[in-house]
Amino acid sequence: GIITGLFERKSEYRTRPVIIPVLNDKKSTIDIFSCPSCFRGTECFMYGGRGMSINIEEKLEIHELLSRAAYAYDEREIGMLEACFAEQASFSMRIAGGDLIGPFESKSGIMDLMTGSMAEQTDVRRHVISNIFFEVADDKTVVISNLTLMTTENDDIQLLSSGVYRDQVIKENGQWCIASRYLELDKPY
Repeated sequence: GIITGLFERKSEYRTRPVIIPVLNDKKSTIDIFSCPSCFRGTECFMYGGRGMSINIEEKLEIHELLSRAAYAYDEREIGMLEACFAEQASFSMRIAGGDLIGPFESKSGIMDLMTGSMAEQTDVRRHVISNIFFEVADDKTVVISNLTLMTTENDDIQLLSSGVYRDQVIKENGQWCIASRYLELDKPY
């Protein structure tokens, strides 16, 4: 069916129908905004006139990648977590403006870091990923997202920290994966 009225209509934008995939493999049509200069819709985020080289389906796949990585860490699904990173991935972070930690190089180096961290944790963690958007930098697909990190221990839920992920993602063996991850945490924990 046609879905309309989802977006505020502004006179400087044109709308056009776009076919998007849905879970039951049927296609739905939705009106979206088109960039006033190139009319490419979601393929253009107007970052200095640069257009995106990924389509809506790929963006959904990348959203799922980020969610899968968070879920896999929280549930200790090591195989699933490992599949989220490219073979030659790197990971670094900065906590509350402090010194750079890392980079941790290669999938195995990142997994050593993560499994070591898991072994030290006695609480239940929930990594909530939100406010996901895409940028193009030097023809690389960069995804920026917020992290809200919550913990539950002894029936007490706490906000542990928050931060921003900056991930470069690539397709490896036909699947999106994280090639480079940088995390800026707002406070130590």
